[in-house]
Amino acid sequence: MKRKYLITAGIMTMIEALLFGCGAQNPGKSIVTPEINEKSGSQIVKELPEDAVSGKTIPDGTETETENNIFCPMVMLDGKLYVETGETNSMPRCGVMDGTISLSTDGETPTVDNQSNFGKNIGFQRGMRENRIEICLDNVWHIFACNENNLDGVELEVKDASESGAVVTVHNSSDFPITYGEDFLLEVQEQSGEWRAVSIAIEGDYGFNNLGYPAEPGASRDWTVDWTWLYGELEPGHYRIVKSVLSEAESEEMNTAGSENYEEYFLMCEFDL
Repeated sequence: MKRKYLITAGIMTMIEALLFGCGAQNPGKSIVTPEINEKSGSQIVKELPEDAVSGKTIPDGTETETENNIFCPMVMLDGKLYVETGETNSMPRCGVMDGTISLSTDGETPTVDNQSNFGKNIGFQRGMRENRIEICLDNVWHIFACNENNLDGVELEVKDASESGAVVTVHNSSDFPITYGEDFLLEVQEQSGEWRAVSIAIEGDYGFNNLGYPAEPGASRDWTVDWTWLYGELEPGHYRIVKSVLSEAESEEMNTAGSENYEEYFLMCEFDL
């Protein structure tokens, strides 16, 4: 399978300037102080929060409640479910919102667009990655992600990392084939703990080879990446690589003969230099 990947550096720079160039912020609603879910990387809340608009306490037994009354903030947009990641973004930005969360559930998993399980009438902005949005809560911009590090049985491992590249192993212990290409991006963790995209070292347009690598169920496959052409040589620090992978749909009804039904996921793996 082949997919085309093309990113325009100039466009990304312009988007970043427009999105984060202003200092105005849009105050959001309140949620209970969270901590990180070690398994999924999602932000969790150990106390049930109050609805940001109605003030009602989220009842026991809701879909998003798990053991010990753990609650996970979620938003549905464009048919995709975005989940709180536990990450924040303190960069200055333009105060213009990309949309508004206009609907709220009683703590249940959102099922329709522009709906959350923690409140309504809340603005959001699109993130710097296509799978992310950002929402201001308690005057802090929280990052929500769709299909991020939640593909059961599939993970990345970075080996032999150097300032010029690394070997990335894709482990597929799931029951379904996956496909990945040569696209990737690098992020570096700042002293504040927040992650930032590593600066692109080239000018003009750039792209990735239009290739697809299969990884069958139970298989592990190494992929060697040289990132000097895109980022130059990296300085010492704590980094993570982000890659998209495609997993075949689990529904047999969707996987009809001759069809290509894939769901896109984003995997991350941290490493040190």
